[in-house]
Amino acid sequence: MYSEVWSLNQSVVYTFGGAALLMLCDAHPQTAGFDGSYMPRAWYNSRMAVYIRGILALAGTLYMWTGSYDLLNYFVLDDNWWKDLLMIGVGLIIMEMCSALSAFAYIYPDEPYVDPPTREHGFKAHAVHNLRSFVAVVAQNAVWLGTYDCMENFSPTTLDRELCFLFSGVALMIGTRSYVANSWIVTDYDENKGADDEKISFATNIRMMLSISGQVLNNTGAWTILDQHIWKDTYLRNGTYMAVGLLVMAATECMLSNAGVDDFAEEEGEEEEKEPSVGYEELGEGSSLLLN
Repeated sequence: MYSEVWSLNQSVVYTFGGAALLMLCDAHPQTAGFDGSYMPRAWYNSRMAVYIRGILALAGTLYMWTGSYDLLNYFVLDDNWWKDLLMIGVGLIIMEMCSALSAFAYIYPDEPYVDPPTREHGFKAHAVHNLRSFVAVVAQNAVWLGTYDCMENFSPTTLDRELCFLFSGVALMIGTRSYVANSWIVTDYDENKGADDEKISFATNIRMMLSISGQVLNNTGAWTILDQHIWKDTYLRNGTYMAVGLLVMAATECMLSNAGVDDFAEEEGEEEEKEPSVGYEELGEGSSLLLN
């Protein structure tokens, strides 16, 4: 068993270093579910450049989530259920203020919350957009952490309960038509079956809350099963989990979308086969695989 020593400095470096990596890869907005891009496609229009960005963005996501998780866990929570509920509520309110609630639910009404900046916009627009993304991701982490503590830290865990959490979450995501989007798989399958045309309404917000509940149930159950019921916590286990996870994401072709990286190289290759003279403006700016 390895030693776990928490460090404030380490968590701060992880949080802001991860955010810096995501901004460097032009993937920070996409990790929060937003669109937007400041890089011209000419900067990374090769397959190699796309995958380098993907690997760095995955590392940035890992660092930022780990750091913010530790900061929230050690400075906010102390095994009080009311603090967990307060953090969940504050996280949801902040996401709504950042216009990130629908993206967190993987439900995208026809009325967009945020008009994403493109490379033609100035520095201020991109700075504000990335700051909004940073705050939204930390708020997402607050919701995850608060709900996990409420579900797991006040009663003994059992395998039967965690399996119930897992499959109930899957059922909720399927019922709210957000299951495929939650998997980050890029597909032409129309999961919403016309629901993309709906407006932001009370019913849509209820659907968002149910979708988020499904995510929380599914991820909490899966996390606890993997962490407490399958393999004892060691460096070997964690390294194996990471390797298997990367292989599965590569096999299902969802690694880039999970990292928040647009595969412009593939898009340009397809467009060139149809219209070799197509330019940047005609291809569209700031498209995101997370929102397709």
